[in-house]
Amino acid sequence: MRSIIFKVLIPVLLLSFTSYTINAQRCGKKLLCDIEPDNSFDYRGQSTYAELYPGDTIRTKTVIYSGQIYDIFICGDPALGTVEFKIIKQHKKSRNVIEEISETEEILYKEDEYGEYEYDEYGDYIEIGRETIYDTIWKRERYIEEEILFNNLNNKEGTNRWKKNVTKTQTLIVEVIVPDNASEGCADLLIGHKSRQKSSFKR
Repeated sequence: MRSIIFKVLIPVLLLSFTSYTINAQRCGKKLLCDIEPDNSFDYRGQSTYAELYPGDTIRTKTVIYSGQIYDIFICGDPALGTVEFKIIKQHKKSRNVIEEISETEEILYKEDEYGEYEYDEYGDYIEIGRETIYDTIWKRERYIEEEILFNNLNNKEGTNRWKKNVTKTQTLIVEVIVPDNASEGCADLLIGHKSRQKSSFKR
């Protein structure tokens, strides 16, 4: 039975991969940008492209390196409408969360003025009621908090590209969001960089 399943799945997977490759090649041949790349930046290396569909939200990770200036922006088919993209930084954090709450019942006994238990006529403690005791067990939970560094549709500079002097090497996430009322189309994610330091001969 297992071999039959594999025989069916392999052609399906190959067909899907072939279809994706054809679409990617089609997008790769298109010139989409109405934004002029800055010739002082090198856009080779991390730039990429994809075919997108209405309502798509896709993410990709990019490493930005210390000592570099980066220029990141999106170009898309007019059919995609106004494509939103965000630069996101993730912070690893931890917090205390409740793992378990245990419940026990404790008997309450009558006490005298000195805090000693009183006895009944048979020599037993005198029960006056019961109290429920709750004990909370905590554990440490790790989670990721996201900080939006840039949004091309909502930023103080009113720009559609993210230019940044990088002082610390880090991994960022680029999130691309396609409107629900769009048509399918291709998009280019351009990630350019150049050195912040200028080399020169010393005497």
